[in-house]
Amino acid sequence: MLDEIDSGLDVDALDAVAHRLSAATREWDCGVLAITHFRRLLLELTPTMIHVVSDGRVVATGGPEMAVTLERDGYEVFRGAALN
Repeated sequence: MLDEIDSGLDVDALDAVAHRLSAATREWDCGVLAITHFRRLLLELTPTMIHVVSDGRVVATGGPEMAVTLERDGYEVFRGAALN
């Protein structure tokens, strides 16, 4: 579980970290739970599933396209939503 591992990194450092994480998941045949506010990390990690959390609850789940939606529309559209 990586909680905002991209926080405070410049573009070059973020690319280096994301590249190593991606390589490690293949090398060790494991998954990563990456908590982030930014799509850039997801471009390298290539998520299979994205969950949106608001007020401590998962309010939306989707595939990699969810990152595009979040970047385009922001998190505000998910506020107050809840999954059944």
